[in-house]
Amino acid sequence: MKTRPFRLCGNCWWLDCNSVEMIEMKRPRRREIRAKLRRQRVPTEQDWSNYQDDLDQNHAHQKFAGKTNEEVQKYFRDNALATTEDLHWMPRIPFQYYMIGFRDYMASGDFEPGWASDSASCFLRLILEKLERHPDYIIPIMPQLLPTAEFVANHQATFKANTEIYGSFRKIFNRIQTLYEQYGR
Repeated sequence: MKTRPFRLCGNCWWLDCNSVEMIEMKRPRRREIRAKLRRQRVPTEQDWSNYQDDLDQNHAHQKFAGKTNEEVQKYFRDNALATTEDLHWMPRIPFQYYMIGFRDYMASGDFEPGWASDSASCFLRLILEKLERHPDYIIPIMPQLLPTAEFVANHQATFKANTEIYGSFRKIFNRIQTLYEQYGR
């Protein structure tokens, strides 16, 4: 089996994070990577940092803290707009963990009637907003988000998202790709 360096971060559990140490490991198989993603840990109280100092972070903490991505799927189904707002204000590590949950929700197609268009728009626009304002939050998880983001962008009609209301998902995705490429990815 070939080996290649993986960058592992001491501050979070994501591969290829920005604060890294290089170590030599065996190249994992796809199944092993998927299993690792399923086993990712729920963010700890320490990961939430000083959430008490910010009303929005405190609200997100009350709603999400200690919950797995499977447990929070109902939040996305019930109100994707409010849940996206919660994600927006989270500290880096909880954001990364629960953004993968948002991706899983989008991939599931398990939308309440009338929420598919809002969910799709929120998903793409949150990715774009984080790339523009907090790239360090989202760059480490972009490889996991891009396939779903591209699917959403290419299937706007499937989500019943009128371009007169939501704009062009394809244009949003193109901007996402451009920004991501600017960060050397």
